[in-house]
Amino acid sequence: MLAKRRARILDLLDHVYAGVLDASRWPHALESLVGLFGASSAAVRVEQPGAAFLRESYGIDQAAKDAYARHYWRLDPWAKTVWDTPAGVFGHGDVICPRARVEHSAYHVDYALRHGFGALAAGFLERSPARVVTLGVLRDPRRGDFEASVATVGSLLTPHFARSFALRDAVAARDGGAITPGLRLEEALRARYHLTIAEARIAVRVGTGRAPKEVAAELGTSWNTVRSQLRVVFAKLQVDGQSGLARRLTLLELELSRARGLGAVPP
Repeated sequence: MLAKRRARILDLLDHVYAGVLDASRWPHALESLVGLFGASSAAVRVEQPGAAFLRESYGIDQAAKDAYARHYWRLDPWAKTVWDTPAGVFGHGDVICPRARVEHSAYHVDYALRHGFGALAAGFLERSPARVVTLGVLRDPRRGDFEASVATVGSLLTPHFARSFALRDAVAARDGGAITPGLRLEEALRARYHLTIAEARIAVRVGTGRAPKEVAAELGTSWNTVRSQLRVVFAKLQVDGQSGLARRLTLLELELSRARGLGAVPP
């Protein structure tokens, strides 16, 4: 049993450090973490001034990630209290947030239960004025809370995730926003053209054929907001309207496909 657990941890660390140059390895690292802790899902959450999103994840569908970035991050009682968790501590249960506070929140009732999110264990990867990055694993509500050993093992593993995450961003910055294998289209747009999360989300939807008014309805925002953000997108990508955006995204998709086999593609 001990040998099997050790092999799992070594496999996890292999994915974690491979993720510095190959972003496609991060979901595998999170999958290994889920298996190690008997969880159902895991994610790396990034919060910046005025926004938060799940940058990497395993076991969480796109609808749940979109809903979180659009609205529920503001209501997340776990996120608000993880801020107070000391660096290097991988907490769970009441250490992060009292159960009663979570269970009576709109976040829990309207979002977490709907997507099968129960107990949480989490720790910091980065905390700075620019952003706060946390690593969290979630368990199905029917499984109950995490065991005490999760806090011990999580505290040992969190520094490795933190180093990999920081190195990955440092490499991308050094290469001027180079596209690494496995980087999703929205992430590629943010890395290369410095789009915000909202701008990248709208750019992908409109650039792949969705009507702007349809996108506004889907994202729960106004048509004027989408139109304003599209103008910024067109300017940043230096394209002329939706047809130019569609062509640019097609070329970017081709680069991403090639990058998966050949490594980073320079901007």
